[in-house]
Amino acid sequence: MLLSFALAAAMGAAAEPPKAPDCSYDRAAMLAMEPGRFDQDLEGGWRPLADRGCTREAADLLSAYGALPKAEGNVIITWHEGQLRAELGQTAQAIALMERSHKPVNGSDPGYWNAYVDGMVAFLRQDRSALEKACEAGRDTDAHRDRGEHQGRPLPLHHRGRAAGADAVAAEPGRA
Repeated sequence: MLLSFALAAAMGAAAEPPKAPDCSYDRAAMLAMEPGRFDQDLEGGWRPLADRGCTREAADLLSAYGALPKAEGNVIITWHEGQLRAELGQTAQAIALMERSHKPVNGSDPGYWNAYVDGMVAFLRQDRSALEKACEAGRDTDAHRDRGEHQGRPLPLHHRGRAAGADAVAAEPGRA
């Protein structure tokens, strides 16, 4: 009898639904920030908003910031919006944003950035051949070869601490 009462009480007590994250922020203050601080400050800018689980709001904020004259030509802001759009499942929009974040060859590309972009786009398109080609191109850049990075392993493609790209297709060497 006591067991029946306990079971009935447990079944009748509904679990509390998870609380929605607090996605409020001072939009005017965010848009007033300088580009480097807005994009790279881990305590300010768009990142804490995304880290609270407010991915859509952070992507929309990046979009608004990217439209400002002071962000013109800042491909990293465009790239980060693309990453968040991918995380939201907005694949076509993510690909378009990522493709806009290519850097001029022999210009501001240190030799691996465009390969990284191409790899992420290939991953989103689920194009293994293009993904492997991008990883090979990234591994073969002077910037990586000169520093001995990756030592013949595929170029890891990371987003917010999670491996992507070739590493999601086949486990990254040295990782469990």
